[in-house]
Formats: sequence, C-alpha cells, structure tokens
Amino acid sequence: MEKVIDKTHNGMEMIVPDNGRLSVNDYGRSELNEIIRQDGEEYSSYRMKRFFEYKGLRFPAWRKISLENLNLPPLKNAINSSINVKGEKNIKPIKEMNQTERFIFDRLDFEGSDRKILLLADVFHSDGYIFKHFEAPLTISTDSTSSRPSYATNLFVIPENTKAKIHIKNYSEGLLVMNNRFLLQNGSSLDILVSGFTDKHAFSFLNNFYMLEDEAELRVTDFNISDGIVVPHHFVLNKGKRSKVEIMPSFLVVNRGKIDSQYVIKLSGREAHGIINGIGVLKDFTEAIFRPSVHIASEAKGVIGKEKSSMIMLSENSRVQTIPGLFVTENDVEASHAATVGTVDDNHLYYLMSRGYRLNEARRMIIVAMFNTFFNRIEASFKEECERMKNDIARRVS
Repeated sequence: MEKVIDKTHNGMEMIVPDNGRLSVNDYGRSELNEIIRQDGEEYSSYRMKRFFEYKGLRFPAWRKISLENLNLPPLKNAINSSINVKGEKNIKPIKEMNQTERFIFDRLDFEGSDRKILLLADVFHSDGYIFKHFEAPLTISTDSTSSRPSYATNLFVIPENTKAKIHIKNYSEGLLVMNNRFLLQNGSSLDILVSGFTDKHAFSFLNNFYMLEDEAELRVTDFNISDGIVVPHHFVLNKGKRSKVEIMPSFLVVNRGKIDSQYVIKLSGREAHGIINGIGVLKDFTEAIFRPSVHIASEAKGVIGKEKSSMIMLSENSRVQTIPGLFVTENDVEASHAATVGTVDDNHLYYLMSRGYRLNEARRMIIVAMFNTFFNRIEASFKEECERMKNDIARRVS
C-alpha cells in the first residue's frame, strides 16, 4: 500500500501520535449483504478482504478540519454515478473484474486522505467501473444529497501510446466519497479535469492515485468551490523513466466552507518531471489547508521536482495554512518550493476604482485575473466547463 510518508527507516518505525477517532454510525455485515449478491467471484473476494480491514478502523478525529457532524445515511439510498461515454463497450462493471484486473487494483492500493474513508467507498460503493478504451472523451458525474450518499470506485488503464481526456464532476449536498485509480502505461498520456462543488451541509472526499510507467505524461487540473467540507487527495507515483506530471490545484472557499487538500508527487524514475502549481481564494469565515509535496527517491537522477502556491484571503476572518514538503534523497536533481499568502493589493483596487469601477467589481476583476493561468490551461480541452467556472467564480466573489 502506497503511503504519503514512509514511516520506516533502517528497520525502525516512526511513532505517530494518534489524534483520536470518532464514533460514527457505521455500516456492517447487513449492509454488505445488500450489495454483494451480484458480485463476481474475483470481486467478491476482493471486497470481503477490504471489508474486514474497514471494520477494524474508525473515522478520524481531525483537528484542523472537523468531521464531528459526519453521518452515514442508509446505504439503500445511495446514488449511482452518471457515466457519459461513447459506446457501451468502453465500460466494464467493477463487479466483473478478472484476476488480471484484481492484480492491478492491488498494485494501485494506497492510503488516501484516510484509510477508513477510502475503504468506505471501496467496500460500499453502489457502482464502479473499469475503463480501458478511450476513443472519445469521458465524463463522469456524481452527486449526493443530505439523505442520499454517493460512493464510487473506478479503475482507469490508459494503454500504451494512447491519449485520454477525462472530466470528473462532483456535486455534493450530502456525503460523497469517490476513489479513482489510474495506470498510465508506457508512452500514454492523460489530461484530467476534476471539478467539485460542495454545499454547506456536505462532506466531499476525493481520493485519486496515479501510477506512471516509462515516458507517460499526466496533467491534472483540480478545481473546487466549497461551501461545505471538501477533502481532495491526489497521489502520483512516477515510476517510469522520463515520465512527466503537472498538477494545478485551484479552489474558492466561501461562507463557512473548509478545504483540506493534499497533492503528492513521488519521483523514482530517472529524468522524471513533477510540478505542482496551486492557487486558492478564501472569503468570509472559511478555512483552508493546502499540502503539496514532492518526493525524490535515491538514484532518480536528472529529476525535476517543483511546487509553489499562491493564496489570497478576501476576509480577515478567513484562515489558510500552506504546508509544502520537499523530500530529496538524490544529488543530481533540480528541486524547489515556494508558498505565498496575502490579500488583494490596495493599490490595484484603488487604480481600478479610480477608473470608475465599484469595490466589488474591482475585486472581482482581480480575482478572476488571478485564475487566468488556470483557465488558459484548460480552455482548449474543456472550453464549456471553463466558461461555467469563470462565471461561478465571478458570481461568488461578488
């Protein structure tokens, strides 16, 4: 299982303080029996193994982003994802997995934002799919309500020398947990946009894991507007030589929303590239934690690993914490990190207001301009979604 931090060194294991665990009404064997009736033999074994691990864990009592109000609605109310893809041949239900696909799932096992939360969707998902063909762009839409949760787990295998484009849209008014695992085989490329919109009473958890083989290329664009609690987790393992990954996280948190985001790139293949470039804006009484990290393994010569972030607070009542990490165990590399937190420049506001713009209009123009790098990046691939996000930002900043 891949973890963000390796807690062992020279045969010794790090002692990690336990922040405590929550007592949440939980699912058990009766709920599992409701959903395993149509499982194939291979998947039934896989699900049961993860169920026993799930039952031995409890939900985390995070100090920074509290989950005390987390509630698991009845499983029978769970909502299925909406899959929009050309041709039914491109979709295989996860319940029909074979031994080879089971091996890939095990190979792509990871901790996620929290192991208990990740296993919640792995075990109790109402739907899940395996994708191996990408002749056309793929869109997956998932939503949840206060009484109808959404749990999903998917596997994407990008074949050698294949280009894929995927858009994942999450709309959460209740509890939403989605796990996605990606295997990018030799010479393949993936351009993925994840857009999330979270209501004030919602909990939204996204756990994505990517493994890159030789000369594979990955571009991840993650955009969140949150009025509730949202926890995006993206973990990239660059195992291949000359593999490249670029992650651009972007978020706007409003009202009393909270976001705890983590973006991890581990570089172990020679001449691999890994870049994280994040931007975020906070309004009102919001909180944000931004945790980007780049890990460079020994013998990963010629690697480039960089991360930077820019955070803007529009209110003195908002709070943001950036926790960058750069872990380097090789000499022949290029590595850097940078983080800035600030407010809108008064001189810029004054200049625009002297030209006749009102305060809200001037602030909106500056914030939208801040996101221009993000929009310019995705406009060619996701034009319609780009325009909608521009309008959402402009409306909410006002």
